[in-house]
Amino acid sequence: MDILTEGNVFAETSIFNKGQHITNAEAIEDTQYIALPTSLLKYYAQRDWQMALNLLDALSAYQTRQNTEIEHLNIQNAQQRIGCFLLRLCNSDRQNPIDLNLPYNKTLIAARLGMKPETFSRALAKLKEDTNIQIKGSTITVTDIQKIIDYTCSHCSQSFPCNDSRHEPSV
Repeated sequence: MDILTEGNVFAETSIFNKGQHITNAEAIEDTQYIALPTSLLKYYAQRDWQMALNLLDALSAYQTRQNTEIEHLNIQNAQQRIGCFLLRLCNSDRQNPIDLNLPYNKTLIAARLGMKPETFSRALAKLKEDTNIQIKGSTITVTDIQKIIDYTCSHCSQSFPCNDSRHEPSV
């Protein structure tokens, strides 16, 4: 499961799978999209080395994000995965406090992070206790970003800021 936002590409691997789509999508809000035939992508990738490199770069970024997510599922606990999600929403300037509006409902975020909604709620409460974040509805205030960085990034092979826009949404 992935959550895509504005400017993301979907099913780009079909260029290597003879046009076979091995994924699907569901829009959760009004969406505009552009569909490009695989044959057109192949045509331009063969003739424009920069486009081919951009495509490979996008695929590499996607694979890196997938590997990180697998690592998180295996190494991080639920609170740390939520902390990582929150860090990806933060700017790297580290100015406190930071008000974050959750971009999706909590049920969707829980599914994206590989947990049930009730686990998400308990883990968010524990994260609040451990890092002093404040929660009011869908707004989370990070009072000390360094606490979340220390709590989360010590259990990941990457370090903050890891929210390169090419790798998002990471949720």
